Amino acid sequence: MSFNYDFGKATCELVEAIEGHDYKRSKSGLFEHYERLGVGKTKQFVYDQLSLQHNRIHYFNFMMVNVLAYTNIISSKGVLVDLTTPLTGLIKNASADYLEIVPCLSLIPEQNRPDWKIWCKGINPKVKNHRLIIDGSGSLTVFNGPDPMTDLRYTRANRYISVDLRTIGVADQAIIIDKTPPEPGTVNDGPLYGTDLLYTKNFDTLCANWLHFYDPESGIAFYMVSAGSLPDINVTDIANLTQYNRKTHEACVPLSTDQYLEHGKTYYTTVWAYNGAIRQRNCVGISNGVTVDLTKPVPGQVIDGNVTGFKDVMFSPSPAKVEVQWRNYYDPESTIKQYEVQVERAPNQTNDYSVIRDWVPYSNTTRSVKWLNFHLQHKDKVKVNLRTTNGALNTIVNTTDGFVVDLTPPTLISLGDGLEPGKDIEFQSGNTTLSANFKFVDEESGLDHYKFQIYERHQGITQQIVPHKHGAWLEVKDDIHRTKYTHTGLSLHQGGFYSIRVGAVNKAGFVAAFDTSGGLTMNPHNQTAHSPHTICCLKAINGAGLGSDPVISTPIIVVDEDEPGIVIDGADRTEIPIMSDFGDRTLTFHQSDYVHSQCTVYRGLRACLHGDMAH
Repeated sequence: MSFNYDFGKATCELVEAIEGHDYKRSKSGLFEHYERLGVGKTKQFVYDQLSLQHNRIHYFNFMMVNVLAYTNIISSKGVLVDLTTPLTGLIKNASADYLEIVPCLSLIPEQNRPDWKIWCKGINPKVKNHRLIIDGSGSLTVFNGPDPMTDLRYTRANRYISVDLRTIGVADQAIIIDKTPPEPGTVNDGPLYGTDLLYTKNFDTLCANWLHFYDPESGIAFYMVSAGSLPDINVTDIANLTQYNRKTHEACVPLSTDQYLEHGKTYYTTVWAYNGAIRQRNCVGISNGVTVDLTKPVPGQVIDGNVTGFKDVMFSPSPAKVEVQWRNYYDPESTIKQYEVQVERAPNQTNDYSVIRDWVPYSNTTRSVKWLNFHLQHKDKVKVNLRTTNGALNTIVNTTDGFVVDLTPPTLISLGDGLEPGKDIEFQSGNTTLSANFKFVDEESGLDHYKFQIYERHQGITQQIVPHKHGAWLEVKDDIHRTKYTHTGLSLHQGGFYSIRVGAVNKAGFVAAFDTSGGLTMNPHNQTAHSPHTICCLKAINGAGLGSDPVISTPIIVVDEDEPGIVIDGADRTEIPIMSDFGDRTLTFHQSDYVHSQCTVYRGLRACLHGDMAH
């Protein structure tokens, strides 16, 4: 089988072709491809060098681990090893007694007991499975005549002496000679087979289970069970001896009101096992006792998420993750036995909850659970149930207040440079502050906080200037209802282009980040700032009528042309009427040598376009 699965949309696509073992699983974002080659695997295990014990059941246990590291253990139904032939009664003066290999079906009385055929499972060619005996006088196994245990040696003859009047019949129950008692097993307290409880929550019933009682010769015929308040097989003050058949291995004894169990006291169950011999023998086993605990565990706290500091999670940005943590659960009498976790989901923020993961057990040392394999949808409400069980099997269930799955970031309503809401300025005169106005909304989880970055484009270089570390954010959590932000203490360059990146973070942790279109900085204290100037602004519009952010050039300053002045030798001021036409801009230079001194005066020179560089 080959298929694609989209974890984002939860859609599955069955693919016709299969690549095979030479290809690995592919993945693109939330879209993954899987292949299942074959419907299963077959494996045979044969062990022929074992020393199996007679009359014991043997099992195969298989531990299976898949590629995701999930583990499971399964067991076979078991097989009973029987290495002996059936036992007979007393045999004396036998003329034949030997073992041979005989096919099972040839021994079945076809007309009388055809139902025995189901027990023929084949034979082992190495094991002699059939015992043939011809007994003699004094034997107590096979008897002639209709009277039990009486061997009829003679009978009255009739005229039908030459006719074969014999028929084959099989007794319903064998006569077994067994002089030994059964082997005792284990008696456990509690109703769960194979499990021994140290505590019980019940006051009106007392339960026990037992196992491994057996008798290799005649088997177990029945059990007798009693209960008492002391670890003594003869004390039956809680429940008198009651008989149970050999197939029963659990029993719960109802108690009358005057025999109700008391909180904090310990009680014991006794089991007698009787074998199937003519003169039945028995063995006895007694439990180690069960203490009554009528109280439930003491609840603690359980919350969604697994945040450090035991902080409750109200919203989640993950469609796959469910986490829960708890603390301070205890039981002063029987301690905590285990925890179980169940997950429920309600679609579209309703209260119509359904179970999406049933009870999963965890040990009593567990304090948190994390799953990463859910397929949650946007606006799902998820809550987690925690069931706590003490040693007496008393349980309590506590539920978290739940969280909402929010898979979308906040929505931008408006964004612009400057402080005026809904407006976007393209120029500013200040060189120490920068402002932005904005509006975000989040209908699912609500806004949590804002964060900012400031970018500068100057002399062809674009860089982040706030914070100075590239990629870092300046987080602001003082007022979630804010609609504007001003950053002070800047040193902005004249003619530099500045923009603010505004990030809105919702309570699920999703971020919506947008940049302002940016603005040009003009310094009013510069002497050229009052001169006429020209700016080129370029904006692209596509065929659908959608326009890009404007790109703005540096300003073109309009100034007067450079003007020449007048240069006059000497400094006796005889040319004052001529120089007065050039205003007050007068420069005088003196030069001296060993013979004479020279003085030069020039006035009216002005370089507005390029500026005065040197004279």
